[in-house]
Amino acid sequence: AKGILTEKELWIFTDNWTYEGTFFKGYSTSEKLTGIIFRLRMVERRTGCIIHVVHIAGTRMKEAGIDGLSRQDFVEGIMGGANPWSYIPLNEDADSRSEGRVLEWVNSWWHDEAGEAWCASRGNVGKGKTRWESEGLARLEPEDWFRLHEVKGHRLWIPPPAAMETVMELFAEDH
Repeated sequence: AKGILTEKELWIFTDNWTYEGTFFKGYSTSEKLTGIIFRLRMVERRTGCIIHVVHIAGTRMKEAGIDGLSRQDFVEGIMGGANPWSYIPLNEDADSRSEGRVLEWVNSWWHDEAGEAWCASRGNVGKGKTRWESEGLARLEPEDWFRLHEVKGHRLWIPPPAAMETVMELFAEDH
């Protein structure tokens, strides 16, 4: 298997917050855990691979059948032939996964009881004038991410986890 990780991406999913945190921090008070992370970082360096450590809920681990491996349960979830990505939907944004509840929640506080947007002018600025370019809220879809200069007003970003790195770069460039 020599060279199998060269220029590849390796995804590690864990329900252990300490492991995930140590991976990003680089060290732990536990010498054993620090040693594991050091070896993973050395693999990255030697092979040029990118290692992603992602925390997932223990309930998701059980549902996927991963948790059962320690009990020799090889017929549930992924081990039973199910598609691994169906248990770890990195391609779905939070609003899709919540069946629209995220957008509904944002809209619930975007306007006050009188129907005024939170960013509307208050006090002596003048009736009908706003402090901002727009009181509206535009939910950004993937096709909007690369044409931000055309999207006026406030923007709501709800990207899927798989696109987060790109989205954060675009968000930082957007003035």
